[in-house]
This record gives sequence, C-alpha cells and structure tokens, in this order.
Amino acid sequence: GAGAGAVTMWLVRVAPLAFAAAATHSAANAWMDDAMAWLWRCVLGFWPSHWAMAEAIVATAGFWTAGTFFETLHLWYPGALDHRIEGPGHGHPPRRRQTSDGEGQVSRGSTEGSRSGDRDGSPSPRVITSAWFFLRTKVAGSVVYLAAIYLFHLCKAKPPLPLAPPSAVRLAVEVALGLFLYDLFFTPVHWAMHNGPTWLKSIHVVHHEAKGTLSAGATVRHSLADGSLQVLVNIAVQFMSPWGAKHALSRFVHNLAVTWLLCESHSGYDLPFMSHRLFPGVIGGAPRHNDHHNRGNVFYQQFFVYLDDTVLAPRLNAAQ
Repeated sequence: GAGAGAVTMWLVRVAPLAFAAAATHSAANAWMDDAMAWLWRCVLGFWPSHWAMAEAIVATAGFWTAGTFFETLHLWYPGALDHRIEGPGHGHPPRRRQTSDGEGQVSRGSTEGSRSGDRDGSPSPRVITSAWFFLRTKVAGSVVYLAAIYLFHLCKAKPPLPLAPPSAVRLAVEVALGLFLYDLFFTPVHWAMHNGPTWLKSIHVVHHEAKGTLSAGATVRHSLADGSLQVLVNIAVQFMSPWGAKHALSRFVHNLAVTWLLCESHSGYDLPFMSHRLFPGVIGGAPRHNDHHNRGNVFYQQFFVYLDDTVLAPRLNAAQ
C-alpha cells in the first residue's frame, strides 16, 4: 500500500548515508568487501564476461531490459497509465493526456472518465505502437553499436579482466562518479545541439520529433551522429577513476545504470519508485525530460538538476 511505498522510498533515500556509515566501520566494511569478492568471482566464472565485447553487450542488454520494462509496465503494474505525464508539463498525473509513440506521433486522449482502458490496465494503441517502435529501432541500433565497438576492438585490444575484486567503496565511488561525469560532459554537448550552429542543431532534430507524453521508444530515436556523441561521452568517462583505471565491475554497473536512467527519463511515467521521486532535488528524471522534449529550451541535463537550476537557470527563467 501507500504506507509500504513511503517506507521503501525513505529506505532508498537513506541507503547512501547508511553505506557511508558502514564504510567507516571495519566489520561492516569487511562484510561489504567480501560481498564484492563473491560477486566478482561469479562474474569471472561467467565466460562471456571475458569477451572483448562484454561491456557493449551489457550496455545493449541494459537498454533492452529497461526499455521493455517501461514499454510493458501498463500490462502488469496496476494503474500505471494513471501516472502518465501530460506533455508539456511537470509530471503530475493529468486528467487529459497527450501521448507520443516512439515515432513522434502525438495523439490526445479523451477524459479520464471515458478511458476505461486506463482503469483496467489494458494497453492503449499508442503504447503498443511505441513498444513495437522500440523493438525494431533497438534491433537496428544494437547492430550498429555492436559493430562499431567490434571494429574499435580490432584496432585496440581489450586487456584481460583483473583477478582482484573492487572494494565496495571503490565500486560505489566509481559508479557515482561515472554518472556525474557523464551528465556533466554531455550537458554542454546537449545544450549546443539546441543553441549552436544550424548544422549542429540538425543532428538532434530527429530525437525531438517525439513530443507529447514520451515513451521509452523515444530513447533510441536519434540520428547516428547524435547517438555517437552519447556513446563517445560514455566511453570517455569509463576511463576516469580516482584509482587510475576504472574496475571492470564498475564499468559493467555503470552501463546498466546509465541505460536504466536514460530509458526512465524517456518513459513518460511519474511513478513513486522512479529516481526523481526517490531523490527529489537531485535527479530531474522523466518529468523534466518530458518537458524538455516539448519545449526544447529547458532542462538540458540528462540526469541531475544542479546545472539546470544554476548555470542554465537564466535561460530557463527567460523561457518561462
């Protein structure tokens, strides 16, 4: 119920603080490191993890998993469609919705009272269209992405996986830093694709054909150049770590986290378990990104809010 959901939300919010406290306690820290050692042994024992393409396959699997989760959510999560974001808007469940399939087609739903499909959980045609769009574009996108990474590894051999596991602190720091740096580095690129020269803006036009209420299919609707810029930024941050070289386990987890957050921000949902609800004021999530797709000149950050609310705030205020 609502009470259990609220308790879960607060447990997730205090988890980083609990982890930091445990890291300062020798016994708890040793237990977490033992857990990391066990997990890394499992990864090393899974032979595909040693492939040069392993990280790229994890990233692709992350996109497929997160995208399929959000595209099918209405089929098994009771009342999911009642939490669709109205576009343009800020994420509050509307009484009258616009929906956008992955191909950027916008339709306007009728009033809440006449949407029996929303109440009984049955899929709407636009959501099914978006799911199909996600599947067929993800197939093509996956082939292109994996082929490019394969060619990259033909030129640059991938080193073997390290035998030593990361500490729990190292894993947490490297993943958190990777997400922060990805968002930090891509934000000016994203801003330039909206405010730069015409040729640069043209790269991003296809992605913004998805308007109204987004669906996860919009995550993979972009030009080759647009998608390549995101991949290059992600590759760059995977080489950055306070420990010199980022541990392979941190790289795997980073790819899963990035792909989840990207699909979540394009999902068109405002649900209690989503990142912007768990960490309000830290992560912008789906409501802000849905607004960005509809207005174009606000909320450029992929994940967080600190640049949009400080450095980019004057532009946001002018737009409003």
